Amino acid sequence: MAVYFATAMASMSLTAAPENVVAVWPAAGIAVGALLMLGPRARWPVGFAVFAANVVAGLYQGKPNASVLTFAAANTLECLLIARLTERFAGAPFNINNFRRVLIFLCAALLGSAIAAVPAAVMVTLAGTTASPFIDVWSLWFRSDFIGIITVAPVFVGFGVAMTALPTRLEWAEGLLLLLLLVAAAIYLLSLPPQGGPWPSSVASSLLFPFMLAVAARCRPLFPAAGSALIALVVIVTANLGIGRFGAGDFSLADRILQAQVAMAGIALCSLSLAALFARGHEAEDALRESEEKLRVSLAAGRLGHWELDLARREVTGSDISYAVFGGVPRPRLTYAEVVSAVHRDDRARFEAAVENAIERSNVIDLECRAFWPDRTVHWVHLVGRVDRDRRGKPVKINGTSRDITQRKEVESALRDSEKQQRLALDAAHIGTWRHDIATGKVTFDVRADQHVGLGPVADWRRFVDLLQADNHLAGRNALSPPVDPAIDVEQSFGAFRVCRHDGTWHWLRIGTVVAFEGTGTNRRVVSMVGTTQDETERIQSEEQQKLLVLELDHRVKNMLTVIEVLIDRSLENAQSPDALAASIRARIGAMGRVHDKLSRSKWSGVDLKTIVDEELAPFRTPYNLTLAGPAVLLSPAAALALSMTVHELATNAAKHGSLSRAGGLVSISWDIEPDCRENGILRIRWQEDKGPTISSAPQRLGFGTSIIRGLIRHELGGTVDFTLEPGGVRCELRVAASKVLADSAVIWPD
Repeated sequence: MAVYFATAMASMSLTAAPENVVAVWPAAGIAVGALLMLGPRARWPVGFAVFAANVVAGLYQGKPNASVLTFAAANTLECLLIARLTERFAGAPFNINNFRRVLIFLCAALLGSAIAAVPAAVMVTLAGTTASPFIDVWSLWFRSDFIGIITVAPVFVGFGVAMTALPTRLEWAEGLLLLLLLVAAAIYLLSLPPQGGPWPSSVASSLLFPFMLAVAARCRPLFPAAGSALIALVVIVTANLGIGRFGAGDFSLADRILQAQVAMAGIALCSLSLAALFARGHEAEDALRESEEKLRVSLAAGRLGHWELDLARREVTGSDISYAVFGGVPRPRLTYAEVVSAVHRDDRARFEAAVENAIERSNVIDLECRAFWPDRTVHWVHLVGRVDRDRRGKPVKINGTSRDITQRKEVESALRDSEKQQRLALDAAHIGTWRHDIATGKVTFDVRADQHVGLGPVADWRRFVDLLQADNHLAGRNALSPPVDPAIDVEQSFGAFRVCRHDGTWHWLRIGTVVAFEGTGTNRRVVSMVGTTQDETERIQSEEQQKLLVLELDHRVKNMLTVIEVLIDRSLENAQSPDALAASIRARIGAMGRVHDKLSRSKWSGVDLKTIVDEELAPFRTPYNLTLAGPAVLLSPAAALALSMTVHELATNAAKHGSLSRAGGLVSISWDIEPDCRENGILRIRWQEDKGPTISSAPQRLGFGTSIIRGLIRHELGGTVDFTLEPGGVRCELRVAASKVLADSAVIWPD
């Protein structure tokens, strides 16, 4: 309000008689500029201040109350209307940074000044203070307000914009210096005496254009706006003092006022136009500079370098980082040959082929290669580029970026090594892995896990769960509870499952599950899930077999101890001397030890009948005294022990009293299984001696060996023994049910 009042009082001194209207009204420019600078929120406070200042100034000048109120209302309406129209069509906050906004501002100023001049001219005409017609009064009032607005308001607008982004000290110094030169030139040119009438005086002001152009080109809009206002001030002062081109007394007052207004209007329009045009250029430069800085920072943050290959000159230019990626010292340019020589020799052909392929076909380069640094260290580089072509399609240059990815490659290499070691460890342990995709509900199995589960490389999660729970409801529910019930605070679980594969075979699998959750309470949910599979069928079968072997061994040891006890007792009854007793016991226990050794080596799975016969008869064998015939028969542990004792007693008896006791004796052993179903088949073993000592009469009682044979076959195996002493030697036939003597393994039946 104070500024407006002071400006209004100063403007009163420029009242043009006899119309009593000032030649220029800068107070209107102050009001409009304040509204545009402060924005819509200051509309009513500024309007009230303008009205009050006009009232005070009018009363101070002693004008009638009606005139004071009319002028105050007209000036207030003028500034509010111009500000509203400008903000409505040019936007808020207002800025003179483009020609469209300047044009809108000028149109708003024209319209607002024309409307506000109507009530003011009416009041002046009705007051009788002038003899001039209404149109002349309206024209002078309109011109004075319009010029005051377009010369002063932009200064406030430029100042408000400058406060949001303060100019640097260098910009302030340069702008003030150019303004000083502009004012000096204006004072000099406008102080010269007029020559050739008033209009050449107005044209002389056009000589200020080069100075105004320099200010607009070098400075922000604030400075050219201020320059326009300062020139207007020089015009007003020289005209008011009656000196120079606008103050000479040779011309009429109306002519001098008109030429001053034309000069000020022309200078203001020129200044605003130049400011708008160059502001766009300055903004574009600032935006480009800011964009380049952001790009530089982004490239530096990402360790990216920019490069450009000129295909005509075969030269490469770019940022320092691009040179650093290739290990070179930053230089203005590199030759294409130097870049190629920096590439690792094993990647050089691939690099050149990628460049040529981009030029001829793909237009794109995306390549990872190795580069030598001056210290001879090797670095990995990722190159991405695109070919630029002219209007005829001829390749002109390639623009791209480069990045040092050595660290990433090292991490990838370490990760591959780690994964390889992990895979080797998993393969060594026969462990497979699987992953559950929560989003799709799919389970992905690796090769080994697929072998274990048998559902294929990818399967539904529900199908996997059903497979595990098919024969293991409780175990499956416990092991799979974390993914099924997130409320359970478990992140890792294991379970053993008996599953049936698609081929109908049953296997034992050990399933491990690791689950990652997020959230708590009712919001807790599964994020990811991985697991392992391990086929434990062989281990579980081995454990079960081991348990059976332990039980069998316990049973056999007890039986063996019983047999040994009986052997000792019966040997004492038939012993002729201590040495004979020891020899017989040692031989029989040796036979038992040999068959136990064979059973141990076969893990108690069974012993072949021919092996038992061969080993028991080995001490007595000659090339001509034994014949063996029979199929391969795998005996159970109990049958092997009983039959080995039986063969031992028969061989001992033949060596002492039968065919093996003399040269030329012959023993034939044969066996077969009478064809029938396994349950009813009969294993038949024949022992036939020939060409032995002549037997005069049958013995009065059976010996201990014969008792052992009959007892073992009858009591241990449930079979029968046909033992006969014939003139040629002993004939013994053993008949035992196959189901009593055969092991669980496959049996080769005779043809």
